[in-house]
Amino acid sequence: MPKKPRRPVYNTVVRTTTKVGHEVRKTIGGAIVAAFAFIIALVWQDVIRSTVDGLIAYLGLTGGGYVRLLAALITTLIAVGGIWYFSRWSEKQGQ
Repeated sequence: MPKKPRRPVYNTVVRTTTKVGHEVRKTIGGAIVAAFAFIIALVWQDVIRSTVDGLIAYLGLTGGGYVRLLAALITTLIAVGGIWYFSRWSEKQGQ
């Protein structure tokens, strides 16, 4: 029975093309996920801003620079808390 001739160059090209296609899809998928995350962040920005503004009004704080600094600190704490919570949540999902 005759052996089939090996086509190492062809096989290498097919494997490489498949890997490149997979990497391209993965990169595009990551970019699309990042775009959706950006949209979500823009929506939540309004919610967080109105919450912080309401808290500042409730506390009766006035003054430009200090109030903005306080708002930035509160927003940062909320964001860090959200990142921490969802990072732990995603680790549990991956187990």
